[in-house]
Amino acid sequence: LFLARYGRAWREQRRFSLSTLRNFGLGRKSLEQWVTEEASCLCAAFAEQAGRPFGPGALLNKAVSNVISSLTYGRRFEYDDPRLLQLLELTQQALKQDSGFLRE
Repeated sequence: LFLARYGRAWREQRRFSLSTLRNFGLGRKSLEQWVTEEASCLCAAFAEQAGRPFGPGALLNKAVSNVISSLTYGRRFEYDDPRLLQLLELTQQALKQDSGFLRE
């Protein structure tokens, strides 16, 4: 260990390595933390239904989209945010379009 070189080149490589690891998520919230946080928001949205019957599909789509948004953009959207609603609409339209390999 005392023969190891901890000079300028080593410090630069260490700085680069740590910077790269941070860009890949080191030191950020884990996937589990994002999912847990979104699950709390989803439970609150379910509670707002106050016992009335409702289809959970739309809320589940919003929750899944928010987990993906949190991982990719570092932020989530409120369930009534027009940007989230537009993103979900565009995704649904893209999935409905005729696709050659999905038809069969």
